[in-house]
Amino acid sequence: MKTYDHLIIGGGIAGVTAAETIRSRDADAAIGIISHEPHFLYSRVLLPAYIKKKIRREQIFLRTEDDFIQRGIDLLRGRTAERVDTAARRVVLADGEEIGYGKLLISAGGRVQAWTHGKAEQNIFRLQTLDDADRLSVALDTVRRPVVVGSSFIALEFIETFLLRSIAPRVLVRGPHLFDTMLDEDGASLLDEHLTQKGAELIYSDEISGLAHQGALVQIETHRGNILETDALGVGIGVARNISFLEGSGIACGRGVYTDALLETNVPGVFAGGDIAEYFDTRLQRRVMVGNWTNAMLQGRHAGLNMTGAKIPFYAVPTYSIVNLGLNITALGECDGTLESVSRMDRTTRRYERFFMRDGVLVGAFLINQFADKPFLTELIARGVVVAPYAERLNDMSFDIRAISAIMQKRI
Repeated sequence: MKTYDHLIIGGGIAGVTAAETIRSRDADAAIGIISHEPHFLYSRVLLPAYIKKKIRREQIFLRTEDDFIQRGIDLLRGRTAERVDTAARRVVLADGEEIGYGKLLISAGGRVQAWTHGKAEQNIFRLQTLDDADRLSVALDTVRRPVVVGSSFIALEFIETFLLRSIAPRVLVRGPHLFDTMLDEDGASLLDEHLTQKGAELIYSDEISGLAHQGALVQIETHRGNILETDALGVGIGVARNISFLEGSGIACGRGVYTDALLETNVPGVFAGGDIAEYFDTRLQRRVMVGNWTNAMLQGRHAGLNMTGAKIPFYAVPTYSIVNLGLNITALGECDGTLESVSRMDRTTRRYERFFMRDGVLVGAFLINQFADKPFLTELIARGVVVAPYAERLNDMSFDIRAISAIMQKRI
């Protein structure tokens, strides 16, 4: 049985960053990565740019075979972890091979949420993997009547992809508006108005109840009785974490893999990082999950450090940013509509911000065309600054975030 000092399940940015961090601290350790995907590391955040023909396919890739060879990292591509035996410190692969480990990192990420309407698979498109992007890229030449399902950043990417080809999508959203947990009515109306002007048809408070083939098209029936015909369903309804193979391992899981602030699980020597980690946030004093590229990279680095002897708690302000149809959209920290919040907007310039607070402390912000405020808000969130005294001024679009005393003190 092949045994590695450090074995990593998952060949995405978290797993590869962890492996390279380990190698930078230990020149002699045996390091192996089990990667379900057949491809070398590529950027998932660049997939939309690829299907929009803004970059070439080869520009997506971040590592080559030589990169792994030169670093002495074994990459087992196209291999799937079937079971983890923590008592024997081994991972059983789908083909029956067993691989031993000294320390283990679980960074298997997520997969697209199960789609219950499987009668029209050839017409359903996702945007999670390179294979998804390749399939959509080929199909776009013949798509004429697309429907986008969901309220997410991926849904926005689908909308822009179709509109850039002068194809008007219809967008089916379960909630009362896009990003209903993040945007208030003002922010929702700004985004709605912008997308409608670009050509999207937005259908709110409705969802699919059934699908049926009508020749080359698929007929969608909704709960509210709408009938839509489409040749392409772009589905952006989030991801589920890949944790089923951990059943019986003794590794504690919830929605993801439970870890402490060091990204170590309840089983000594077993760590988790990236989208799959449900880690303990020392500032919030509870477990959180973050599903984005930057977070996965940062957690991969922290996991690599802690697997090689460091004791560094992980903390980062979750951040997700895209530029979509001329809007620069950013979500920072906790954007939870159940929290106390203050918002401000300038409809003429399409600028909007919503600030989320818990007990007066800034914990999140949603920005549209206010990217310059991002570093200052990130700092305020990271430092747990009380912004309640500024609540009335935060309603005013002319108020400069940098005027808040915590930032001013740092600059001084």
